[in-house]
Amino acid sequence: MNRLVIVGIAFGSAAPDPFGEYALNLRAKWTPVIEADRSGTLDVSSLSEQDRAWWQTGSVPLTIAQLSAILDWPPVEPTDLRCPTLWIVGSANEQAMPSVKEYQSGLAGTNVVLRILPGLTHTEELTRVDEVLPSMLKFLLGAAVV
Repeated sequence: MNRLVIVGIAFGSAAPDPFGEYALNLRAKWTPVIEADRSGTLDVSSLSEQDRAWWQTGSVPLTIAQLSAILDWPPVEPTDLRCPTLWIVGSANEQAMPSVKEYQSGLAGTNVVLRILPGLTHTEELTRVDEVLPSMLKFLLGAAVV
């Protein structure tokens, strides 16, 4: 049986505010720089010291491409998921908890099971393995998650 675990993200828009606004602003800032680089007209000395340091890592074009893909991604609703899905969200995840509050009462009748991890931020959802992995493994192996 196929199963899915999603951690620390919101349903609905892939880029809800304030993240969506942040992504749009970053894309607007860096798109002209990327275009200038591609056309061979970029003068890196015109960038601030901080921006130049980030540009020189080589990650700016990839980051902007990823953000653009997220901004263009259609909304995903719990009813869209066709396989059993465990939705893990830390109660201190400021980006995903509004979605939990919006969707929690409507999860019955969908394939989504919600597991809220007390006190975890988004970063901790991804780094506090001892608190997150047990629920994931139980679910992936077919057991009910409480």
